[in-house]
Amino acid sequence: MSKLHRSKKIMILKWLAQKRRSLPLSPKLFRPLVWLRGCLNGASLGVRLIVQDEFDRVLLVRHTYIKGWYLPGGAITPGEPPLEAAKRELFEETGVEAISQPDLFGYYLNSRGFMRDYVSCYRIADWKAPDKLGPSDDGEIAETGFYAFSDLPDDVSPSTRARVEELFGLRPLSDRW
Repeated sequence: MSKLHRSKKIMILKWLAQKRRSLPLSPKLFRPLVWLRGCLNGASLGVRLIVQDEFDRVLLVRHTYIKGWYLPGGAITPGEPPLEAAKRELFEETGVEAISQPDLFGYYLNSRGFMRDYVSCYRIADWKAPDKLGPSDDGEIAETGFYAFSDLPDDVSPSTRARVEELFGLRPLSDRW
């Protein structure tokens, strides 16, 4: 797959970008698309965000296409600065608007098999939430909520749990997602 001609790679990626919004994001479709992206692109860049409320609870999202709870975030689009991607992803997934500039919390390598993702994790100090948190308009996010460390959902992703433990000083900062 790595010897696939560049113009064919671009054509496939453009098709996926156009179809992404109209394709149902079921786990059966999501995993092969992630695999294909890894084959075509190699490494990808992403952002995740840590948002805490006045009670030190952390904002988490549950996607419609993959099991578990995660920190809000997603891919950095080509040419997009990471800070802008962080603010965009936060708003798209949760409706939360970043008032202050995000602060870098950590930079991580997420490697599973042949895939390599580099994740910038940011903290947002000042933000404005919508009147009601809930599912996203585009159908990507099924549920959104603030959770205390002692009350994290049972199916929170291991990497999300690790970031929350780092946040509260319960484990040293890592460079692995």
